[in-house]
Amino acid sequence: MRFLTPILMGLFVVGCSVDPQVAAERRAKDIESLIPNPADRDGVYLVYPYAGAGSFTAITFFWEPSKISENKARQIVSGICARAGRSGSISIDNDLGTGTRTLPDGKTITVRQVWFGCEFD
Repeated sequence: MRFLTPILMGLFVVGCSVDPQVAAERRAKDIESLIPNPADRDGVYLVYPYAGAGSFTAITFFWEPSKISENKARQIVSGICARAGRSGSISIDNDLGTGTRTLPDGKTITVRQVWFGCEFD
C-alpha cells in the first residue's frame, strides 16, 4: 500500500494542473472587472484584492515595469481602492520586487510585485 501513495499523489498533482491559457483568460477577466479603462490594463499582469470591512483592504498588484511606471501603477491601484469605497489613498505594505512570469505563448516577462494597502482616511 505504501508504494501507491506516491503514485496517487502524482495523479492528484497532474489532475490539479492549470492550463496556462485558462489562467491567463481568468486573470484578464479579473483585471477587466477591476480596471474599467482599457488603456490602464496594458502591462497589468495580476490584480488580487483582499476584502475586509465591506471593501478592499489590500491589493496585490503585478505589472510590467517596461509598460507601466510605478507612479502609474499607484494611480491604477488608487482608483481600484476608491471604486471599492475606500478613500483612494494607498500605502505600500510589502514591495516584493521584480520577478519573471511566463505567458501562455512561452514568452517570459519581468513583473514588479507590490502589496498595496487601501486606506480609509
